[in-house]
Amino acid sequence: MAITRTREVTVADAWANDEDGVTLEAGDARVALTVEEAHAYGQLVMEAALEASQAIRERNVRPGDTTAH
Repeated sequence: MAITRTREVTVADAWANDEDGVTLEAGDARVALTVEEAHAYGQLVMEAALEASQAIRERNVRPGDTTAH
């Protein structure tokens, strides 16, 4: 389940490992997580992405625009 920017650049990858957990790899870093840790990490990533999306929308609102919310 890789996240890629281009065919040549993989941003992150994750897979079920042989220890009944999840291996997460990003850049040169690799970490083994329990299932619970993987769920919590996934939730944190989703929340951060939502916050970033909201910040982008707010930054792109033009003065007087009431339709962007």
